[in-house]
Amino acid sequence: MSITASPLCWPPGKPRTSPGDRKPGRFGKRNSSGWGLKELTVAEGGQREPSDPGVAVYFELDGQHQCVPCDVYTRIADNLAAVADCIESLRTLERHDAGLMRAAFTGFAQLASPEAMGRPHCRSVLDTESSDLDEVRQAYRRAQRSTHPDRGGSTDDFHLVQEAWRQAQQELTE
Repeated sequence: MSITASPLCWPPGKPRTSPGDRKPGRFGKRNSSGWGLKELTVAEGGQREPSDPGVAVYFELDGQHQCVPCDVYTRIADNLAAVADCIESLRTLERHDAGLMRAAFTGFAQLASPEAMGRPHCRSVLDTESSDLDEVRQAYRRAQRSTHPDRGGSTDDFHLVQEAWRQAQQELTE
């Protein structure tokens, strides 16, 4: 499985923020006049924003897969700005003492990509790129039929499909 931008590949060790608990961000950029803040945006040329406002930035640090996710704000631009602020804060630690920054990333190691954790992402197991729960459910049913031990599949593959369905439900309903 490769990490995809859309649909968002959320790290399995990090619970999603409930849509009702998300809040408006207070990020912005200075207007050219120097007064007030202009709202941040990531959309170009009238593109619509994806329905999922979460962001997850994946990278390697000293050969270790890392992920900094954020979905506490209602807009992608604000969540991305929050991740940028977090990374800048960590870079400040690095400038003063690289050991402190590595210690801070110890917790982020738990949020590595599913691949890095040795598990395929639910969408690759279910062979779908959809973020729609009904479409993912249909993919689950197809995968369930093809991997069921009574239909020539293996017990291991069937359990992998069951786990992928649990992961997909958690990811898409939170």
